[in-house]
Amino acid sequence: MTEAAKRIFRYGFEEMDLVQIQARCFVENIGSARVIEKAGMSFEGILKK
Repeated sequence: MTEAAKRIFRYGFEEMDLVQIQARCFVENIGSARVIEKAGMSFEGILKK
């Protein structure tokens, strides 16, 4: 899953000229949070609502 996410990010930045990509997951979904981190994204905060 991490490799797929990295390829999607690379495509977004290189082919689509995106400036920013966001990812979200439920706080209790530790596996998804770990994939997001391993793909190179950084944690910025928790949405309250």
